[in-house]
Amino acid sequence: MIRPNSRNLRNVAGHETPGRGIAGGDDNHTFYAGLNYFLCDHNAKVMVGAEYETLDGDRVDLEATTLWAAFRMYF
Repeated sequence: MIRPNSRNLRNVAGHETPGRGIAGGDDNHTFYAGLNYFLCDHNAKVMVGAEYETLDGDRVDLEATTLWAAFRMYF
């Protein structure tokens, strides 16, 4: 029995079925891609990413896409 990797998928599925846990599945696939862009000689960084995750099984069939962006700096 496989549980979803992403907490985002667990959160979304939990809202769709309040009061119940997410059933585990038999087949889980996660694809992730991200980019980093460095500024000011690595003192600042812009990060963007996208993740696609599926979870299939007898009692569950979930798909989720997560997009995110972040800015990190230190001087």
